[in-house]
Amino acid sequence: MPASGGPGSIAGTGNLSQRGLVVQDTTMVQAEPVPAARRGRLRSVLRFTLHYLGMIVAMVVGMVALGPLWHLAWPALQNYPSLDAVVMVTNMSIAMLVWMRIRGHDWMGIFWMCAAMYAGLALVLPPYWAGRITEGDMMMGAHGLMLPLMLVVMLVRPHRHHDQRGRPGPA
Repeated sequence: MPASGGPGSIAGTGNLSQRGLVVQDTTMVQAEPVPAARRGRLRSVLRFTLHYLGMIVAMVVGMVALGPLWHLAWPALQNYPSLDAVVMVTNMSIAMLVWMRIRGHDWMGIFWMCAAMYAGLALVLPPYWAGRITEGDMMMGAHGLMLPLMLVVMLVRPHRHHDQRGRPGPA
């Protein structure tokens, strides 16, 4: 087809309209910029997610760094799985506490996060003591419950993630 707008060309509609074909306008529309409110919301979700992931990283550091110290100081600890699990959650809580204080969180927010971690363990210890789940299930269950419980605390208490000026708080 010719490049000009003559009959039979794409730009021209002479021959096409005679055949019953309709040519639609293919003008490019520039995308609207993301509204400021939406950008703010995305930024807030990102900060919330990074805050959550930062606490998880701190928990892993606490478990890896402090766990061996306990086993050096008390080698028989591994013979007491329930107590070993309490020590593990404590190690994770200590590291998370330190990280949250570094990030400027108040003691009440830290208390609720640590309480969520211990609550996960508290939910799986009775079935373990009753012989209904194995030691591995108890440990996996404690870890599997503490993360969503921490998320619930963060969602229920969102004001803990903002500073006094109303801006998103520590990530």
